[in-house]
Amino acid sequence: TPYFSLFQQVFEFKFLRKRGQESRFKSEDIAQNPGGSLAFVEARQILAQKYGPEKATTLNTYAAMKSGLKNWDGSGSISSTLSGKAKKRHDDYYDLARAAHPDDWEDRELDGQMLYESSGGIPRGAIKKADVISIAREKKLRPLSSASFRQTIQENEELKRRAIQENEELKRRNENLQKIVDMHGRLFLALFKEMGKELP
Repeated sequence: TPYFSLFQQVFEFKFLRKRGQESRFKSEDIAQNPGGSLAFVEARQILAQKYGPEKATTLNTYAAMKSGLKNWDGSGSISSTLSGKAKKRHDDYYDLARAAHPDDWEDRELDGQMLYESSGGIPRGAIKKADVISIAREKKLRPLSSASFRQTIQENEELKRRAIQENEELKRRNENLQKIVDMHGRLFLALFKEMGKELP
């Protein structure tokens, strides 16, 4: 049935989303970079070794991971080596950090929650805004059993029956009101004729 399928999909979606979020926030590596790249700590150590500890900030490390250490320029700071997507993520994070901490945003450590928000969600467990809104607007679903399904069908039939009855009642009232309006119109016409005047 479509109701059970919808319930199953929503349940699975929520379960996977929650599992992804929990795994991301449990990790000490706040700038997870899946896909065979170096872990955050390793990338930071390499930056510190090559360019000195002052260049191995968490933000530079994150940018180096996104552009690749091989493409990193000799200065050890963010440069034009970032790809379009990585640069956009980096700039979005900068904007969020500036907005949250206008005085000392450059000195702060990389914030995992801000990073998650600025990148639109990390791929594992990431969700589309439309999905979140539709689930938030949804009524709470309950597991469908044959008894609850029958009850739902009975409730729907009862609602249809009531709607038809109310519709018939409204039609009757409308007809009665129309008769009263017609009668009042005839009375006014007769009254104005007796007075010898025309209806305005």
